[in-house]
Amino acid sequence: MILFISFTRICGQPANEQAVKKTIETLLLSMKKNDARAAGNLLADSYKMDGHSGIRCITNKAERLASIQAGKIKYEPIDFENKANHLYIMSDTTAAAIFTQIAIAYKTCEDPAKEYTTSTCALLFVKKEGQWLLSSECIGTNCVR
Repeated sequence: MILFISFTRICGQPANEQAVKKTIETLLLSMKKNDARAAGNLLADSYKMDGHSGIRCITNKAERLASIQAGKIKYEPIDFENKANHLYIMSDTTAAAIFTQIAIAYKTCEDPAKEYTTSTCALLFVKKEGQWLLSSECIGTNCVR
């Protein structure tokens, strides 16, 4: 599955933009600490993963939380000022983040001893009950072609 996103940037939504950025930063910190419990509060129940073939074995929320606990995928902090990284607030309940300048280290399901890197990902967020949640995550260059 390849994540296709079409959107227009909606101006005048700084509160949503700041809230999504905060969710991203909190999620990345939980990954850095291998804190699946904290990350679990930031993933939608319907969460789906897509991306590099080596991590296709992570497809749902439970598998993603297990991968966080095991430290399989780690994002470095995101520079939101970098023009190669984009955050789009598509509506009051949907946002997308496209990053092409970020360091992501991951271990494949087939060879968890070896670490790989990529600099590209796409994240889709939904807002439920006032909280932004990661709904879909795609890691690798196939996400943004």
